[in-house]
Amino acid sequence: LEVSAEACWALSHIGVQGPLGVDDLVRMSGLSPSRWADTHQELLEAGYLVDDSAPWELNWRGEDAVRRLYEAQRTALRSLLSDFGPEEHPDVFDVLERVTGTTLGDEGGRWGDRTD
Repeated sequence: LEVSAEACWALSHIGVQGPLGVDDLVRMSGLSPSRWADTHQELLEAGYLVDDSAPWELNWRGEDAVRRLYEAQRTALRSLLSDFGPEEHPDVFDVLERVTGTTLGDEGGRWGDRTD
Protein backbone atom coordinates (compact mmCIF):
# COMPACT_ATOMS: atom_id res chain seq x y z
CA LEU A 1 0.00 0.00 0.00
CA GLU A 2 1.14 3.50 -0.72
CA VAL A 3 0.40 4.88 2.75
CA SER A 4 2.38 5.55 5.91
CA ALA A 5 3.00 3.08 8.70
CA GLU A 6 0.47 4.96 10.84
CA ALA A 7 -2.15 4.60 8.11
CA CYS A 8 -1.46 0.86 7.79
CA TRP A 9 -1.74 0.52 11.55
CA ALA A 10 -5.03 2.41 11.60
CA LEU A 11 -6.39 0.38 8.67
CA SER A 12 -5.58 -2.91 10.35
CA HIS A 13 -7.14 -1.85 13.65
CA ILE A 14 -10.28 -0.38 12.07
CA GLY A 15 -10.55 -3.47 9.89
CA VAL A 16 -10.46 -5.73 12.93
CA GLN A 17 -12.42 -3.69 15.46
CA GLY A 18 -14.76 -1.64 13.29
CA PRO A 19 -15.07 2.15 13.26
CA LEU A 20 -12.68 3.94 15.61
CA GLY A 21 -12.38 7.56 16.71
CA VAL A 22 -9.24 9.56 17.33
CA ASP A 23 -9.54 9.05 21.09
CA ASP A 24 -9.52 5.28 20.53
CA LEU A 25 -6.49 5.48 18.26
CA VAL A 26 -4.60 7.73 20.69
CA ARG A 27 -5.34 5.37 23.58
CA MET A 28 -4.35 2.26 21.62
CA SER A 29 -1.23 3.69 19.98
CA GLY A 30 0.14 6.26 22.38
CA LEU A 31 0.52 8.72 19.49
CA SER A 32 -0.68 12.29 19.81
CA PRO A 33 -3.99 13.43 18.30
CA SER A 34 -2.10 15.66 15.84
CA ARG A 35 -0.41 12.59 14.33
CA TRP A 36 -3.82 11.06 13.74
CA ALA A 37 -5.11 14.23 12.02
CA ASP A 38 -2.48 13.74 9.31
CA THR A 39 -3.26 10.04 9.07
CA HIS A 40 -6.98 10.76 8.78
CA GLN A 41 -6.31 13.06 5.85
CA GLU A 42 -4.05 10.45 4.26
CA LEU A 43 -6.71 7.73 4.54
CA LEU A 44 -9.33 10.08 3.09
CA GLU A 45 -7.10 11.01 0.15
CA ALA A 46 -6.35 7.32 -0.47
CA GLY A 47 -10.10 6.71 -0.65
CA TYR A 48 -10.24 4.22 2.24
CA LEU A 49 -12.81 5.91 4.51
CA VAL A 50 -16.57 6.33 4.08
CA ASP A 51 -16.33 10.06 4.82
CA ASP A 52 -14.48 12.56 6.99
CA SER A 53 -16.68 12.14 10.06
CA ALA A 54 -15.86 10.39 13.32
CA PRO A 55 -15.53 7.57 14.04
CA TRP A 56 -13.44 6.52 11.07
CA GLU A 57 -15.19 3.85 9.05
CA LEU A 58 -13.75 1.89 6.14
CA ASN A 59 -15.46 1.77 2.77
CA TRP A 60 -15.02 -1.12 0.33
CA ARG A 61 -11.60 0.20 -0.74
CA GLY A 62 -10.45 0.35 2.87
CA GLU A 63 -11.70 -3.17 3.51
CA ASP A 64 -9.83 -4.34 0.42
CA ALA A 65 -6.68 -2.62 1.71
CA VAL A 66 -7.06 -4.48 5.02
CA ARG A 67 -7.33 -7.77 3.13
CA ARG A 68 -4.15 -6.89 1.23
CA LEU A 69 -2.35 -6.09 4.49
CA TYR A 70 -3.46 -9.41 5.91
CA GLU A 71 -2.29 -11.29 2.80
CA ALA A 72 1.06 -9.46 2.86
CA GLN A 73 1.53 -10.45 6.51
CA ARG A 74 0.64 -14.05 5.72
CA THR A 75 3.02 -14.11 2.74
CA ALA A 76 5.87 -12.65 4.80
CA LEU A 77 5.41 -15.21 7.54
CA ARG A 78 5.24 -18.04 5.03
CA SER A 79 8.45 -16.80 3.43
CA LEU A 80 10.19 -16.76 6.80
CA LEU A 81 9.06 -20.33 7.40
CA SER A 82 9.70 -21.61 3.88
CA ASP A 83 12.13 -24.27 5.09
CA PHE A 84 9.35 -25.89 7.13
CA GLY A 85 7.24 -27.79 4.62
CA PRO A 86 3.56 -28.20 5.46
CA GLU A 87 3.78 -31.96 4.94
CA GLU A 88 6.70 -32.37 7.35
CA HIS A 89 5.54 -29.75 9.87
CA PRO A 90 1.75 -29.33 9.75
CA ASP A 91 1.84 -27.96 13.30
CA VAL A 92 4.03 -25.05 12.16
CA PHE A 93 1.55 -24.12 9.46
CA ASP A 94 -1.37 -24.37 11.88
CA VAL A 95 0.42 -21.92 14.16
CA LEU A 96 1.23 -19.68 11.17
CA GLU A 97 -2.43 -19.39 10.29
CA ARG A 98 -3.42 -18.61 13.88
CA VAL A 99 -0.60 -16.07 14.32
CA THR A 100 -1.46 -14.30 11.09
CA GLY A 101 -5.08 -14.00 12.12
CA THR A 102 -4.43 -12.89 15.65
CA THR A 103 -1.69 -10.35 14.94
CA LEU A 104 -3.56 -8.32 12.36
CA GLY A 105 -4.73 -5.36 14.39
CA ASP A 106 -3.07 -6.94 17.44
CA GLU A 107 -6.40 -8.36 18.59
CA GLY A 108 -7.38 -10.72 15.77
CA GLY A 109 -10.72 -10.51 14.09
CA ARG A 110 -12.72 -11.09 11.01
CA TRP A 111 -9.82 -10.94 8.52
CA GLY A 112 -8.00 -13.59 10.52
CA ASP A 113 -11.00 -15.89 10.52
CA ARG A 114 -10.37 -17.14 6.99
CA THR A 115 -9.89 -20.84 6.43
CA ASP A 116 -8.59 -20.98 2.86
